[in-house]
Amino acid sequence: MALAPALAAAAVAEPPRSADRRVRSIASRLAGHRTGLRRPAVDRLARTLVREANRRGFEPELVLAVMKVESSFYNYAISRAGAYGLMQILPSTGEALARRLGIEWSGEETLFDPIANVRLGIAYLEQLRNRYGHLPTALAAYNWGPTRIDRRLDGGDSLPGRYVGKVFDAYAEQLRLGREARLT
Repeated sequence: MALAPALAAAAVAEPPRSADRRVRSIASRLAGHRTGLRRPAVDRLARTLVREANRRGFEPELVLAVMKVESSFYNYAISRAGAYGLMQILPSTGEALARRLGIEWSGEETLFDPIANVRLGIAYLEQLRNRYGHLPTALAAYNWGPTRIDRRLDGGDSLPGRYVGKVFDAYAEQLRLGREARLT
């Protein structure tokens, strides 16, 4: 699944804005959801999200889209598969990434730390993008797991598109909300 041309154009055409304004916009959007976090934690989360997304070559709005689809922005979400937090990270994946990134690991509870969760989730998404060289494939692997995606690719099967479509729809929504915030 390719990034829709209109979506790609919107991401490229967006005029640059100050990091502080972007952080405030993202914090405001997060605060409008049931995150389970107090406002100071939401503000720290927004700063971390923007910094880490930029550092790893992602639009912050794409990270917000993954969060929306994965956890509906709820920090204490736990999936049926046992993934935790905002970006729904499995403890085994989180522990391996934490070790590599030098993030203190205190067991699965670490994944309820919104700062650690977002740092780990963005790093994992970067790892998958580097592995597959294609954002839609990386997103499918983020959701399905790289082992399952590798099996599908090796077997010549098509990639699952529903999750990727949901993320791109949420991404378009986040870009729209960001543009609207700039106009107010």
